[in-house]
Amino acid sequence: MNEINLVGLGPKKYDEKKLRLARIAAITALFLTGFLSVGLFFLNTRFSIASIKRQQTDVINQISSYDERIAKITIVNARVSEIRQIRKQNIDYTKFIQTILGILPEGLSISTLEIEEKGVGLSVSSSSLLPMSDFINELLRFSAENSKDNPTVSKVTIESISGSSNTGDFSMTVRIDMP
Repeated sequence: MNEINLVGLGPKKYDEKKLRLARIAAITALFLTGFLSVGLFFLNTRFSIASIKRQQTDVINQISSYDERIAKITIVNARVSEIRQIRKQNIDYTKFIQTILGILPEGLSISTLEIEEKGVGLSVSSSSLLPMSDFINELLRFSAENSKDNPTVSKVTIESISGSSNTGDFSMTVRIDMP
């Protein structure tokens, strides 16, 4: 007959090596889980969605500030270019007056000089008509030379010539029109 023992034979003996290996694996898994949890926590706080969105907003703001700077620089450059074009169209009155004074013959003096938008009014006086004639000839030569290369003078008009019997001086008013 077969014996049936319902109570058991006593405590089973586990293999000590397997038990030690299981404990080491459990402790290692515990430390590994803790280390990974702490690492993931720091990664999550460093690279969270809110942090990434904040960084994205900062980068967009920086880029838009560069766009504003570029737009301002472009506007300033366009204005400088327009000013240069306008200055090229304008007549350099200083150079023009220096040229007029350079062709002024000896014995002729300037009484009045009026600079207007499109012309110059000039009154000269002398004790002789010869310096006035030389001045008119020089003005006409200057006008002819500049009409080819750089149209500075478009028309020279003698508005009046008069003489004073008391002083013996002659005066002349010349109008120089510019384009």
